[in-house]
Amino acid sequence: MVNCENILFDLDGTLVNTQKAFKFWHDKARAYLSETLGILPSDLETRFNRYLKDSRRVAFVEPYRLISLTLQSLSHAYPGVDNSIWLHAKDLLWQVYSHPVEPYDEVDSVIHALVKDNYNLGIVTQSGKTWTEQVKMARLKINKHLVHGRCFCAPTHVPKDKFTWLNGAYFYGFNPEVTAVVGDNLIDDANAAQSAEFALCCWLNRANEDNWFFDNRHQKRDQVSEVTNLWVFLELVRRGRDLNPR
Repeated sequence: MVNCENILFDLDGTLVNTQKAFKFWHDKARAYLSETLGILPSDLETRFNRYLKDSRRVAFVEPYRLISLTLQSLSHAYPGVDNSIWLHAKDLLWQVYSHPVEPYDEVDSVIHALVKDNYNLGIVTQSGKTWTEQVKMARLKINKHLVHGRCFCAPTHVPKDKFTWLNGAYFYGFNPEVTAVVGDNLIDDANAAQSAEFALCCWLNRANEDNWFFDNRHQKRDQVSEVTNLWVFLELVRRGRDLNPR
């Protein structure tokens, strides 16, 4: 196990619970549409959930598209509905981008432990820059602990892959050979970082189940470590330092 000097975090689903904010406002929009249109809540929920499943990447990367495409799908399913109803539903969904995005419980303590241990920290995300900096990072309050004092916002028009992580490392001046990566997406985070030959690549599987809506556990590479929370990740990083002191 390598003695890592640097840590690169994913943001959504790793440090901040963005999915909780999406669910809150989607539930509000579903309730409004169900009451206004007389649609069974179960029918709406099925359609919303299917859309979220089909657009996992869009949900966090291109939020405007998430809202537009969700309502477009619904308007096609329910033709003849007055456009003002869809606009109000859109306004409800749009609230997610000003809604507080809560950090996970252990984040603050783990970040401070890593800072105390003199690790260099960075965050790599494909979330929109304005939303990230004004809402998510403002709530997270860890900019002072990051190299350059801010996160790396990768372009949203390309898939998140090994080059996203390599560009993040380059942005912070991190050598991948002594850098650990942790993220909640098995394919886009852990496997992608492993393809780029980062020293330690961790899949943060908080629910200890298949990643999101996809049965993709079978795609986990042998070199990828699975952790259930950031405390376990911290233990792995520290173990590498203990086994290979500099």
